[in-house]
Amino acid sequence: MVINFTSYTCIPCKKEIPELEVIEEKFRGKIKLWVLYTDSDSRKIEESAVEIGIKNTVCVDPLRTVAFKYNVAVIPTTIVLDKMGNIKVVVTGYTSENMIRLAEFIKNY
Repeated sequence: MVINFTSYTCIPCKKEIPELEVIEEKFRGKIKLWVLYTDSDSRKIEESAVEIGIKNTVCVDPLRTVAFKYNVAVIPTTIVLDKMGNIKVVVTGYTSENMIRLAEFIKNY
């Protein structure tokens, strides 16, 4: 499972999420992407998800309960969990290099 912590105010997230969806498509059946907004304004979240064109499951964590559980301090943060819920990889911030490293990890996992 891959959880992407995002916000509708996050400009880099608008580039990162489509790239994560491409990675998920490439490794279909190996991973499932969940996009988790840490905002509370459901209207703006919905607008953002539509603008980005998110095809995956969108969740909302307005109290940041899940974010705190995984010690997420920076948006965007992407976490890869194994089937037991153990953290395997944490990617903080968006860069093309981060997306390449994430794809390589998933490919080899």
